[in-house]
Amino acid sequence: MPLPQDNARATTVSLIQKSDGHIDWTNPADHLERQIRAYLGWPGSHAHLAGTDVIITAAHVSPKPGEPGIACTSASGELAVHSGEGSLIIDRLKPAGKREMTGLEFLAGHPLPKA
Repeated sequence: MPLPQDNARATTVSLIQKSDGHIDWTNPADHLERQIRAYLGWPGSHAHLAGTDVIITAAHVSPKPGEPGIACTSASGELAVHSGEGSLIIDRLKPAGKREMTGLEFLAGHPLPKA
């Protein structure tokens, strides 16, 4: 049987803003991966990698630690960015003014040091 909401305990949340999509690399990688999925479309999860503004559209988590915000090539040759806890492997991204591409395609034009 449904129960009525207790209005005294109800809360509200603000509307999503464009700035909510900015990636804070000090957060854990699993948090960032969920942010990317949640903000796919709008506002998008945006960051600055290898001197380029990008919108990250797909990623997965790696346990490899490192200094937050440092982009590199993982041991398996993938685009990786260290976070506050673990690393984020970037599967797909869209550089500013360009088409969406894989992390490997991005690395072809923006070589990064090995992790």
